[in-house]
Amino acid sequence: MDSNIEYLPDAEFKAMQLLQDELKEHLNLAEFAHDTISLVLEHLPDKPIREVPLSVRVKINLLTRMFNDLRSASLLAQRGYALQAASLVSSICEVAYTVSTIADEEVAREWIEYGDPTRSFKDMKNMIRDALSRVAEKEGVDDSSLAKQVDIEYKVYRQLCLVKHANPILQSEHGFWEDDDNMGPLTGPDTCEEAVRVAWFALEHAAGFTFVALATFVQGNLSGLIPVQLWERIVEIGNRRKKLEAQAKQRWGTEDPFPGKW
Repeated sequence: MDSNIEYLPDAEFKAMQLLQDELKEHLNLAEFAHDTISLVLEHLPDKPIREVPLSVRVKINLLTRMFNDLRSASLLAQRGYALQAASLVSSICEVAYTVSTIADEEVAREWIEYGDPTRSFKDMKNMIRDALSRVAEKEGVDDSSLAKQVDIEYKVYRQLCLVKHANPILQSEHGFWEDDDNMGPLTGPDTCEEAVRVAWFALEHAAGFTFVALATFVQGNLSGLIPVQLWERIVEIGNRRKKLEAQAKQRWGTEDPFPGKW
């Protein structure tokens, strides 16, 4: 082995040390969020599976997937693999809004019987619109504000998909190291400023998607069955995500990194 090549586990350990402070709040919130998923699932009624509504069974399946994806994204970000973490978070987004879409037994049956391996279960923007429409109806949000929020959430999803699909616009900014005279391929962890920005974006929104999934699940299926403290914990996920969003805006501003590309 070339003595100049760093042993990958050593590089990952070094990345974890370098990123410890940078990602502390984001990783703490991710841990808080996936622990909350477990707590919610522990409060499911104790009854035979055949007596559990189909919609609840589907949502349990999806929340379990979300728990594992969120944990995996956290581990990846912590070790310096921000792009890979963001790729997983795009799936978390899809899972969260699917949970919010499974509103009754008919849609749950449609999900179970879905048979097209080439297309997603439902159009992502429509799922976002449906979920936010239910929130808007309860909170009295007007149509123009709703449309704006749908566009914002869908744009977040599209930004995550930039990463997942290795879109050249974003991918060309990653994967290389360079100094004044040289450059080369960057394999293994990346702890540069841009990678930190991607990790912040991914983990912040992963928590936000967890809030969407848990809030809609509890309101639709577990209303009155969980303690107030657990509902407050779910709300806390959303509030802490907003604080991280404010920190990101303060650090990197609000200018679109890809103006005119959407």
